[in-house]
Amino acid sequence: RPCAVENTYAEVTGRGECTPCPGNTTMRGNGSSDAADCLVLCSEGSYSTADPVNGFGVEPCLQCDAGTHAPLRGALACSACAKGKYAGAGMSACADCGTNRTTRTAGSQSVAECLDMCREGYFGKYGVDNCAPCDRGTFTPGPGYSMCVPCGGNLTTRFAGDTLCLPACGPGEVGQFGVGPDCVPCGAGEVAGQEGSLCQNCSAGSFPSVDRTECVPCAAGTFQLAAGIPCAGCPAGKEAPSAGATACTDCLAGTYASQEATAECLACPDGFTSPGAGATSCDACGPGSFAAGGASACLPCAPGTFSSSPAASCPPCPLGTYAPAWGATSCEDCPLGTTLELGAAAVSQCVGFLEAGVEWSDPAQAGAPTRVALRFSPQMVIRPGESITVGLPLFFLPASGKVDLLGGDGAVSTSFEAYFANASLDLPFNNIRILARDGNPAQAPVSLEVPAAAGVRLPEQGTPRNNLALTLSTDARSGPVRELPINNSAPVGSFDGTARLSLAGGRLSVAFSAVMNIAAGEAITFELPKLRPVGGGAAGSSLQVALEGNTRAAFNASAVWEVPAVGGSGRLVLTVAGGGMLRANMMTSVSVSGVEEDPGQSAVSGEEQVFLWSDAFDGPVPRTAVTGLCSVASVYSRCCARVRCLL
Repeated sequence: RPCAVENTYAEVTGRGECTPCPGNTTMRGNGSSDAADCLVLCSEGSYSTADPVNGFGVEPCLQCDAGTHAPLRGALACSACAKGKYAGAGMSACADCGTNRTTRTAGSQSVAECLDMCREGYFGKYGVDNCAPCDRGTFTPGPGYSMCVPCGGNLTTRFAGDTLCLPACGPGEVGQFGVGPDCVPCGAGEVAGQEGSLCQNCSAGSFPSVDRTECVPCAAGTFQLAAGIPCAGCPAGKEAPSAGATACTDCLAGTYASQEATAECLACPDGFTSPGAGATSCDACGPGSFAAGGASACLPCAPGTFSSSPAASCPPCPLGTYAPAWGATSCEDCPLGTTLELGAAAVSQCVGFLEAGVEWSDPAQAGAPTRVALRFSPQMVIRPGESITVGLPLFFLPASGKVDLLGGDGAVSTSFEAYFANASLDLPFNNIRILARDGNPAQAPVSLEVPAAAGVRLPEQGTPRNNLALTLSTDARSGPVRELPINNSAPVGSFDGTARLSLAGGRLSVAFSAVMNIAAGEAITFELPKLRPVGGGAAGSSLQVALEGNTRAAFNASAVWEVPAVGGSGRLVLTVAGGGMLRANMMTSVSVSGVEEDPGQSAVSGEEQVFLWSDAFDGPVPRTAVTGLCSVASVYSRCCARVRCLL
């Protein structure tokens, strides 16, 4: 039977003993009958990659690679040489590099990889390359270190690369190499140097810190002429923008410093400047000039702009104005029309409607239908489809709709058509919109008329001469113009239905309120049927009469009673004197004594009316019935609503 003892064999049957395998061999299992089952272990410096036998590597074996070693037989793998050691191929042990020598890494293959270690107090990569001294205050406990270790606490080294940590001198103290035990404090104006071995004076522009460890620069806005004196604030008009200044510099033109100790001069605000260096304040630009903030000089406003107060720029002239010269303090109004854009620099940029005027029916009466005869020459091109709007505030217009226009020849115009429009949010007044069918060249005169039959009525209060409320405007793309006054319009006056008459006890009283100015020498005339001065007068003569009871001190007038010819009516003519009579919503009342009924007209049948008119230049009033129909039986006993007869 096979040997039962591990690592033994018996080749001869019948022998009662088993033979052990030779040294440095091993066997699979407990025993064998064949000596060939004794397997040889791998020698030192080699290893096996086959399955291990009893935990050992057996032949066939491989030699260990360089940089590794196998110190025992039966190795299954080789181990890398430690750092500081090396080995060639097939080595059972790694050789040592020697004293103060090492390798960069483990696994070195030859002595050539052994390098000198960084000495104590020095460090380098891997502890060998590019060795450099440790900074002051750090050290290495031995050679071959890759980084330095801080001394810690209040300890430091005497110099870089030193290996001994010693107590450091205190703040503001110095000693040999900056360490004790013989440390002494620095004197006034001195600080301890960085190494703590020498006291140093602070340079001009700085002073010692409280602990005398560093020089502190003078703050911005201050300076120090020489070392050892206090820092002082810069005078007004100067600056020191950086810390540590030894002198202050003047503020540049366009800047100023109104206070001492200024770090940086301030830029003059918009509209102000300082023309020279070292300014403590800024001067305002005069009218007609400007300066952006920080400018060194005021500049004149360019044509088309103006300024009346200090500013960063000159605003453009508003629409309707222009400024032709440099340095304008205001813009001139366009003599006519307006400008198309802001900033007009010449009167030629003013556009509008030349020779604009409007006429009414002749005679024209307040509140009555009237023609509207327009004439103007637009300074812009009116293209087909563009329009001109005539503003007629307080005028009565028929309901909105189209109306035929008459041209200058009196025929219906084929070039223009008109539309009535009442006041709206867009145009808060009644207006007539004239639409160009064929267009109209610039400067080409236009003459159009809305006939009286169209139904336009003058305002009940009339309209003054050259009424600036009457306007022209256009939506023309070549020159859209906002509402411009029609400078030439005929006046129409009115007494606005306020006239009153009364006759009692031989005294005739008249009262009225004019809505127009009545100048000196202009007259108000009442035509009074069936009345005459007491005793009458020669037919066709004029009698001077005295006015009494004038209720308006500002109204001075003389009165003449014009005696009619046979069959005519008497007239009371009031001629305004003095400074004239200004329009006002106030009644004027005067009386004439010695008036009686005219017996010569008492037999006249039918009904008579009282008439009133005025030749006022500012608003003539045509001969207008003011009493309505009154019966003959009792003089003026039945009157219309426009007059009250108190008899």
